[in-house]
Amino acid sequence: MNKKDDKKFWGKPWIIAIGGTAIGTIIASIFMKVNLFVEANKWFFKLLKFLINLFTLTISIKVWALILLILSIPIIIFILALIAPKKKETISSPYNEYIKDLFDGIVFRWNWEYNKFDKRYNIKRLTPFCPNCDCQLNVSDYGELYCPSCGFKKDRISKSKSDLEILIYNNLRKKYFPTQ
Repeated sequence: MNKKDDKKFWGKPWIIAIGGTAIGTIIASIFMKVNLFVEANKWFFKLLKFLINLFTLTISIKVWALILLILSIPIIIFILALIAPKKKETISSPYNEYIKDLFDGIVFRWNWEYNKFDKRYNIKRLTPFCPNCDCQLNVSDYGELYCPSCGFKKDRISKSKSDLEILIYNNLRKKYFPTQ
């Protein structure tokens, strides 16, 4: 392109309109950002001034009013403690009562844990105990149960952990608690 062609290109009305709009938009956005920055600074300094005034504020109060305010705080706390909802007392339920049973000549104990997602109680820490001295039984690598206290031994129990849990749930359902 030569200079003559440049004048023809830049002299066209649509080029002038588009170029003018683009340049105007750029200039306007620069001014808006500057104005926005200035407004943000004004707001920040107003907030800072308010906080400084708040902390340096002096007020006059009668001594009796101050004493009354200080004495009313424990009374308000006491009233709120009376109004606050009480912790629910433990309700007697089969889950609290049925925590041990005898299977295959071995005493088993467990805890119940409420699962909020399943909305049911699950058996936790199902543990065998010696029927003679009530000591927790050890389980050998071969599945043999033995008591470290009195020497009681049992080759193995015939039921798996899941079988025991099924029996416990079944007894609970039937309300049959044999070793209470």
